Amino acid sequence: MHTLFSQVTFSDTIYQFRRENNIPYGSATNYAGNEVPLFLDLYKPIGDNNLNRPLLVLVHGGAWIAGSRNEQEIQQLAKWYAKFGYVVASVSYRLGFHPSIGNGSNTATCPLVTVESNCVYPADSAEMVRALYRAMQDVKGAIRFLKGRAAEDSVCTSNVFLAGVSAGGFNALAAALLDVDAEKPTLAGSLSPAAGPATTLGYCNNYFNPQGSNISLS
Repeated sequence: MHTLFSQVTFSDTIYQFRRENNIPYGSATNYAGNEVPLFLDLYKPIGDNNLNRPLLVLVHGGAWIAGSRNEQEIQQLAKWYAKFGYVVASVSYRLGFHPSIGNGSNTATCPLVTVESNCVYPADSAEMVRALYRAMQDVKGAIRFLKGRAAEDSVCTSNVFLAGVSAGGFNALAAALLDVDAEKPTLAGSLSPAAGPATTLGYCNNYFNPQGSNISLS
């Protein structure tokens, strides 16, 4: 008696893949009031002939001040799942928030952003919540965009998965679970303008905004 083993879609890495880079999926207003473009990379299996492939959206980490859709761990995951037969999107989202008006630095994360110090302290406790909420909006926007071109990518619009690394995990959870307006965090609503950062922290704002941009504190 002979036992035959066959490779199965979604269970084995049986496909080659191709990658489409720097696909614009929209733009949005960042923390300082400036319009920034948003992009994603798409990984597609080759030769599977499946017109209803599941979609996996990957979200990078970086404490909402750093990171990229091109990070090695994100690329490894994207390539791996594409070989299984998934269409995989690695998405960017809005980064940055108003830096602290005080002194000090966070040596654990600041080098991820810039060689300057003091860029990682938010002006108030709401800044992190707002950064998460903006990222969640962008992830949902990417999903809408991808569903809109589902026929082009042979994607099943009712079979979408989310995954993320570090802050990207929070973004993925928020995109999946904050699905009604009543769940919007109070801290992401109307607030008084943020406190102005010290003049020595101008570099931090310049890092996240186009040259010559106005830095709104509203």
